[in-house]
Amino acid sequence: MPSRAVLTKLVRLVVLSFMPLVVAAGETIGQARVAISPQRVADAIASAGLVADRTQVEFLSEVSGADRSSLRVVSISHTTSGIVSVKLRCRENRECLPFYVLLHNSNLAVPSYSASGGRPESARSVPDIRVGDRATLILENADLRIRIPVVCMQNGMRGQRIRVASKGRPGSFEGEVIGGGVLKGSL
Repeated sequence: MPSRAVLTKLVRLVVLSFMPLVVAAGETIGQARVAISPQRVADAIASAGLVADRTQVEFLSEVSGADRSSLRVVSISHTTSGIVSVKLRCRENRECLPFYVLLHNSNLAVPSYSASGGRPESARSVPDIRVGDRATLILENADLRIRIPVVCMQNGMRGQRIRVASKGRPGSFEGEVIGGGVLKGSL
């Protein structure tokens, strides 16, 4: 059986040999996260070929990313009321989660934008709910009913399921349009 001194040296050797791996992992995982600013969003929209001012940007939730992460526009949905919904993400998936912002008083001259080359939304009929509209999402099950004020992230007709976001809560919800300004979801 090895002596206590030999075991101590062996443990130190193992710990010291793995130390560079721990530091390297800490450097990639522990990057500084900062709040993404309206100016960074406006710059990303400008790099997509559109003009937007940082004063027009409204975040639907708090968004943070790696300190030097660069943003890219994924999609832009227009409304006739001057509010535009923009989906953004960091170029590197590990730097931040995808998020939405609203642009107020925007005069973007592009019918619709999709980084994946998607087609513009068709204008077959007038939607009951438009992108940027404020609405109420009712989430319910047999025992509970919750009403949440939300902002619509898609246009929708009665009976259609659309995505909505609640200001102050990360992520999005999905709800069925049941009337003007009211959506229904389940828990």
